[in-house]
Amino acid sequence: MNNELPVNTTTNIQAQVPLRNVVEEMLHTYFTSLDPESPPPNLYDFIIKEVEIPLLKKALVFANGNQSKAASILGISRNTLRRKMAHYKLTQLEAEELET
Repeated sequence: MNNELPVNTTTNIQAQVPLRNVVEEMLHTYFTSLDPESPPPNLYDFIIKEVEIPLLKKALVFANGNQSKAASILGISRNTLRRKMAHYKLTQLEAEELET
């Protein structure tokens, strides 16, 4: 399986820095700022939430609000997308408003 992000074939532009490198750098900065004596609980859930919410929003905006298309882009079912939106209390309108 190829883990690379797809290239935008319309404009043939690929990110200068792979997303995983940006994430790794941000995680390094975050971990450096933590107190080693009292690390935060549930760090995994916190990090996933911080990434998943904007990912869901961007996919919805990219799909022009079409949940089926957004789910397809994300590689999840429409029901899973709707469950995640409900979990994060994310409405369609919120996702669209954040982009304007």
